[in-house]
Amino acid sequence: MPKKYKVFTSAKLIKLLERQGFYIDRSRGSHFVLRNEKLKATIVVPKHRGDLPQGTLAAIIERSKLDENLFKP
Repeated sequence: MPKKYKVFTSAKLIKLLERQGFYIDRSRGSHFVLRNEKLKATIVVPKHRGDLPQGTLAAIIERSKLDENLFKP
C-alpha cells in the first residue's frame, strides 16, 4: 500500500502544527496536547521515537481540521 502522507516524526509534526497556529497546551507522559483556538481544534500527538504510523498521522490530520495537502509528499 503506497504511503498517502509524508513521513513525520513527532517533533517534525509538532513544528508543522505550531507554524499553522497550534500551541502546546499541556503534556503528560509521552503525549502532547496541542490546541488551536481559531480552528477550535484539540489534538494529541504521541511523543515516541521514530516515525509516526500512517494511521496515527491520518487521525491527527483529520482532527486538526487542516488541509491534507500540507501533509502530502
